[in-house]
Amino acid sequence: MAPSEIAHGNLGIALAQIGTPEDLNEAVLHLEAALRMDPNLVRVRHSLGNALARLGRFEEAVEQYEAALRLQPEQDGIRNNLGNALAALGRFDEAVEQYQEVLRRRPDHTTALNNLAKAYEKAGRHDEAIEQYSHLLRLRPDDAGPHGSLALIFDARGETAQVIHHYREVLRINPRDLKTQNNLAWILATHPNAKFRDGAEAVRLAESVCEATHEGVSPFLDTLAAAYAEGGRFDDAVRTAEQAARLAREAGLVPAALGIEERLDLYREAKPFRDVAKEE
Repeated sequence: MAPSEIAHGNLGIALAQIGTPEDLNEAVLHLEAALRMDPNLVRVRHSLGNALARLGRFEEAVEQYEAALRLQPEQDGIRNNLGNALAALGRFDEAVEQYQEVLRRRPDHTTALNNLAKAYEKAGRHDEAIEQYSHLLRLRPDDAGPHGSLALIFDARGETAQVIHHYREVLRINPRDLKTQNNLAWILATHPNAKFRDGAEAVRLAESVCEATHEGVSPFLDTLAAAYAEGGRFDDAVRTAEQAARLAREAGLVPAALGIEERLDLYREAKPFRDVAKEE
């Protein structure tokens, strides 16, 4: 490689690793300059694809990844990134093919396996997504991410027992995951089926979330109010729901505020809220 190619290539790769939009745009210019001098620079093409993908220029990224793979088809990292760019474009079947090719050579490639599961999930192929996330958890049993993804899939399918199981697994691995604490508390406080409700645990989880956020987030306070109501603490539920509604209105979240105020009317009548959308 001539000195000018080395200079453009190395500078472009370094700038791409910094990652600010300005650096990425400059990286693209240097990487393209290097490739004009020598189109067969696989590492440079890969870096150019990565920079373009981070800029949201996924069609161009696909072109660079494919060109790099024509030169070195066994490069699993490039193939995995090609799958990511295709998935970002909504071309999920093509993305799946790339991840499967990586896994054909390396069945324990957990990054490709996770991306394959995500592609299936985004494509609505939930049975296949569940299979791949479950496989990933056999390889990485203490990875909270697949449990969170499985919880969302099972929630969409109305399989509440599975949702609760996977939320509990997330919290076993990451006890400070506030979003998961809140989601689990909401189910335990509001589910129409009594076998899934546990007011005491819902209050414990929701209070923990609100303490961590200093009672400044209206959705978390909304959950805490529902938990208090499920536990029969209606005065606390009213006070908390009023605060949640006020914060929502101050933030301009009018639809959210209206929903909280509807629940507030129930608490004032000493009635708990039941989330009929979760009815099985």
